[in-house]
Amino acid sequence: MARQMDRSWVYGKPFTPAYVKGVEEFMKHVSERFPEDIEIRCPCRDCLNERMLPQFEVEIHIHVYGMSVTYTRWIHDGEPGDINVVEEQIMTLGYMWMWTMMSMMMIMECQR
Repeated sequence: MARQMDRSWVYGKPFTPAYVKGVEEFMKHVSERFPEDIEIRCPCRDCLNERMLPQFEVEIHIHVYGMSVTYTRWIHDGEPGDINVVEEQIMTLGYMWMWTMMSMMMIMECQR
């Protein structure tokens, strides 16, 4: 079985040392699986694995827009399906993020 990668940085504040290290580890994971000149699906919050981009742009996107918190199994980026991901923690944080976003949207709608 493949080693489990730390995903806690995904929920962290961008540009902090832990976040930057997480992005570096993610991009290292990608570079170990794909040649540098191959475009990959961008897992940032803006692209949501819909767009294919050069790897250097994906790294920039993750720093600027943040990593999608719903992308818990990095299957588009070469992670095997048998990786052991701690889903409970990831789902809890994902739901908290989603609940916060929905609450903010409701507040904004009420203020119209």
